[in-house]
Amino acid sequence: MTGSISIPILFAANPTAWLTPIWLWSFGLLIGLVVLAAVYGLVKLLAPNLAQVMEGTLHEGFVGPVLSLAAGFGAFALLSLVLSAVGVGYLPMADLWRSMVRLPYSNSFSKSYTVDSVPVEERGDKPQGIVLDYRPQEMRSVEVTTDQDVEFYLRDPGTFLPGSIPVKVALAAGKSWTWPSKASGAGSAESNPFLGRRATLYVLNAADQRANLKVSGVTREEYPQVATVPYTALGLVALVLFYLILRLSMPKIMAVASTTSKEAVSQPLFQVVLAVGAFLLVAFVFIPYNTFGEDVKELKITALELIMVAAVLVAAWTASVSISDEIEGRTALTVLSKPIGRIQFLLGKLLGVMQSVSLLYLVLGAVLLITVSGKVVYDVRESSLPEALWTDSFEEMSGIVPGLVLAFFETIVITSISVAISTRLPMLPNMMICFSVYALGNLAPMLVQSHVNDPYGIVHFVGQLLATILPVLENFNVQAAISAGWEVPLPYLFWALLYCLLYSTIAMFFALILFEDRDLA
Repeated sequence: MTGSISIPILFAANPTAWLTPIWLWSFGLLIGLVVLAAVYGLVKLLAPNLAQVMEGTLHEGFVGPVLSLAAGFGAFALLSLVLSAVGVGYLPMADLWRSMVRLPYSNSFSKSYTVDSVPVEERGDKPQGIVLDYRPQEMRSVEVTTDQDVEFYLRDPGTFLPGSIPVKVALAAGKSWTWPSKASGAGSAESNPFLGRRATLYVLNAADQRANLKVSGVTREEYPQVATVPYTALGLVALVLFYLILRLSMPKIMAVASTTSKEAVSQPLFQVVLAVGAFLLVAFVFIPYNTFGEDVKELKITALELIMVAAVLVAAWTASVSISDEIEGRTALTVLSKPIGRIQFLLGKLLGVMQSVSLLYLVLGAVLLITVSGKVVYDVRESSLPEALWTDSFEEMSGIVPGLVLAFFETIVITSISVAISTRLPMLPNMMICFSVYALGNLAPMLVQSHVNDPYGIVHFVGQLLATILPVLENFNVQAAISAGWEVPLPYLFWALLYCLLYSTIAMFFALILFEDRDLA
């Protein structure tokens, strides 16, 4: 399909595949908003003064836009629930609710059953059914042990299904049968031996006495993706409460940060960068990358670079406007004449710039998640491949989140450098240095590893020098992981965060040294 008319048709033809993952994130935000409203109501009753502080945060340059963004997605989740209730079901609500109900009970289980002794001449083809009370899709592993020789089927032997042969297991006393076996590995949907609405064992006991059968295993919700809902709700609540704690514990610093964030968000540059970035992210969906089925990966890499460059531009611009211009215009002298120190002033400016950059990441990151989900459906349609599943879109969406987190860490490092530079240099040199650090920080590891055509080791020496002085931004690059389809482990994110905090702290020490003896008069 080509042409402007085909674009909405492509997504309308299979809305389940690309809207379901978005709905899960949106429903989590809706729950987070409900929890925050409940917390506010409780605080309003018990501590009215604290409630006023919470109300004041809504008018600041960070919390208000974040809650507005969450409310927009929450409205989508609520609208989808209403449409589903009236019969307009474009989302698999039954499957999602069933998995969410099972979410708190996903655990290991163990239960014993008694199987009556039935002689061979009497039993015929009538085994005793043992219902495990779990759907086959929820089963992850099963182990069966017995104290008598028994036989059991994993599927009803009396039911005929085309191409299906009931799996029969002969289990000796004192032995155990496990699924999945060590040879088969993880119990995927293809290797799942159970069928029907409930996993059932059909047992035949030909021994002289009753058999005690013990069934144990591990279950998980049918769609583990629904765990996104509580995690998203918890993330929103934690973000707002963390901001509130900072505002209560550091009122002077957060006052400067709030003012800086408001000024940054109201700047035309911020709004232009946000609008252009969102437009390009949506346009990336319809751009053919000619990668033979790897267009989604290329979109992720391109989008992350776009968001990163946009964030560096906003960070350098905001730091220059809020620090360098205030110093030159002697506005900083007025602020510092009040009971606030220079270190508090710098920290407030840093947090304010970080708030504006965080808001940029949240908005463009949300657009990116939507476009990645839509790209999966678009590529399938354009390539005439089988219909995409919503789990495929969810997997691609989830895979980009660590990349966004690492890109944000990288932006924090460059933001701290920009704040330090702004204490001495105006906007243009600041932006040039920041983008140079961005380029050289990603290039330094390649120079360090360069040995070919470098007989005197000059390139290698320069690379080591840059890697020692400048931040090694390659630590935050997930291009290789995206290209190879690898997951970014949580320990790597932790060490990347630690590196980000250490380098940012060093940069802020230099900023304080440069700012301490700066003549503001």
